[in-house]
Amino acid sequence: MAIYSTALVVCLESVRCTALSCASALSETLHSFIFAMITPSQTALYKKAGVKALCLYYSCVPFDAFRTLIPQLDDEFAFNPLNYTYKGDSITIMPTYSQSDIMDAGTLRRLVTDLHAKQAAGEINHDVFVFINIDADSFLWEPLAVPKLLQKQPNLGGLGGLISETADLDFIRFDTVGGYLATHAPLKDVFFGQDVADGNFTGYASWAEKPFNRQIWTRLERARAIAAVNGVDATSPSFETRVRLLSTTHFGLASPVLNVTREAKALALSQEMLAQEKTHLVQSDTLLLKSAKKQKLFCAQLALAKGFCHDISALSAQADSLLHFTASPMQWHDDGSVKAIYFICLLSDAKKECAVDFSVSEKNHAAHKSKKKPNISVAVDEKSGFPVIMQDGNALARTESFIGYNSKQFLFQKPTCSFPLLGGDGQCMRFEGEIHLPNEQASGHYRFDFITSPCTNSLFLNTEVQYPYTNEKDQISSQASNLGRFTDKKWQEVSPLGFTLALDYAALIAKRNFMNDISSYKLADFWTAFPENECMDSFNHQLTGGLLCVSDSQKGLAIAHDRSVLGSMAHCPMRLRTKNGKRILSLNPFGAYYGKQRHYPTRGNGCVVDLYSATMPQAQSLAPSYNGACEQSIQALSSICGEIHCDIKDELLAVSDSAVAVGGTAVTAYTQDNAHPCNAAYASAHKKHLKSVSSCGNAEANLLVIGVRFILNMHRAKKQAKKTFKQFL
Repeated sequence: MAIYSTALVVCLESVRCTALSCASALSETLHSFIFAMITPSQTALYKKAGVKALCLYYSCVPFDAFRTLIPQLDDEFAFNPLNYTYKGDSITIMPTYSQSDIMDAGTLRRLVTDLHAKQAAGEINHDVFVFINIDADSFLWEPLAVPKLLQKQPNLGGLGGLISETADLDFIRFDTVGGYLATHAPLKDVFFGQDVADGNFTGYASWAEKPFNRQIWTRLERARAIAAVNGVDATSPSFETRVRLLSTTHFGLASPVLNVTREAKALALSQEMLAQEKTHLVQSDTLLLKSAKKQKLFCAQLALAKGFCHDISALSAQADSLLHFTASPMQWHDDGSVKAIYFICLLSDAKKECAVDFSVSEKNHAAHKSKKKPNISVAVDEKSGFPVIMQDGNALARTESFIGYNSKQFLFQKPTCSFPLLGGDGQCMRFEGEIHLPNEQASGHYRFDFITSPCTNSLFLNTEVQYPYTNEKDQISSQASNLGRFTDKKWQEVSPLGFTLALDYAALIAKRNFMNDISSYKLADFWTAFPENECMDSFNHQLTGGLLCVSDSQKGLAIAHDRSVLGSMAHCPMRLRTKNGKRILSLNPFGAYYGKQRHYPTRGNGCVVDLYSATMPQAQSLAPSYNGACEQSIQALSSICGEIHCDIKDELLAVSDSAVAVGGTAVTAYTQDNAHPCNAAYASAHKKHLKSVSSCGNAEANLLVIGVRFILNMHRAKKQAKKTFKQFL
């Protein structure tokens, strides 16, 4: 959320001119106008907090919020307040633009002149408001370091240049957001069901798709869970630290990784937060599983003492009103004994607390077949050997596991398939193999355990992926400083275990946000808004508070992930393809896609998107952050049709909002990380070679080169020769 931003605001009046004034957006009361990444249900919360309007990007580049989510607005509405309503609550949205939109129009002078001409012709019958906004530390507010011949040209002079090129026009005045909204009501109703942000691919990729993001977010989820079972939130011991950790500084637009100092601060804050919350947990010699609400299904990751259990099938559990339990091994000690398990148990009575006594039998338990037969199952693809998700005997979703590296796709090695025993009841089908990349210094491996249990109707997925490590020789920089490490830019995208479904016209994406609200949007919204977006390499509008659903009129897939095992604010980027009229949707839990940015409505010829992608660090691939990383996750898959039913939803939410484990001796709460990024570890070996080099000069050079190409293309496209070229400059 960029609250502290500098903005040039230009207000065009349709009837008469007024006195000129220039003001920063910071002159407004900060709680009245918010520059936000939002989820729809926050509408009511913002109103309650006294927020009058949301300033959301309606931009022609991926630094955008909602331009590609709604049908294109006419200029009269695109430069005026809009009214947004979600479930009966309404708030004003003020469309916001950046310097990219000015370049797309040619110059600011050209943009305002064009808008005023439409006012004079009657095409626009209202005042219009041009709100230029970008982070205060952007180099675009400063004059660019270009040859003297170009220093006085528009688009190169920073904030001063924008003001000087329009100050003599008699039909404009400078204003603030509050000043304009005081006399101008919203002109049009708009709606979008997506969660919106201004990151790469116009979504949450930049803040959610790096392994380091998930490391600190999972710690955050564990602290939230402890606070919830203690019945507190804002009064919990860690609340203030949690809020500080949630700063985007600790997740960051920087690609592909954060600065080492920022990363260290986030790790320290997250450790402090957990320590604060744990001081209020009452300890016990007996292992207690605690939930914030009464339920029959309890799930948790648990740690086992070294040497306690060498054979998971010999593990037994006793609890009051226990019907069934399933224990799936996740990690092993160096002596071969089980180190961590994922524990699922079903009680006959709903409770907030379940005391469990574990022991190890001398004799192995025979695996019990589940009495429940969920309509979702797993099979083996005969050609690839990888799993296929089945629904009522038909293929629902095919899986894919690959790394995009150096413009090639490297598939995970063909798996071997086995059927290991579990603790308690249930069955397991395991896929495992190796992962290799060219010139790797260390190979990788993966393990996918698909588990059925009489405790649930879902198919559980226990995954471990150790990514290969390749040599990191590329120095990476932000606009202002070195990130303190090297990377391997050949990494382009990562799909640990993706799911691909063919969907019909009714395709719908639903997700739970962190306000416990389930919102949804139609997949068709993308190409209804802009037909060219029938295919998209990546989009992530899915704030996933543990639950995500994709469905059409006949079939669907619901995915819950245990947030305390591996959590993310938006854990599942997606990819859209259209083939022969069919929509092919790929889901990539805990992965990162990359490719071309989506298409945007433009005043020019679209070159500004190329310019943005080449100059902005956040537009680069996040995949290098997976180099050498290791992650484990727990997901529950369920087959749905249309909207998710209450019984399935409650079961999946019991997985995503897993129990908090307290006390115990041989079996205790698991407190280690399941996400292990490794880039920072390798930086120390090269630290003496890292220099504090600003990339600003490189960015400006790229900006100038591509800007010249943009000018020439505009020049040729308009065919206005010297007049157009002079006007553009």
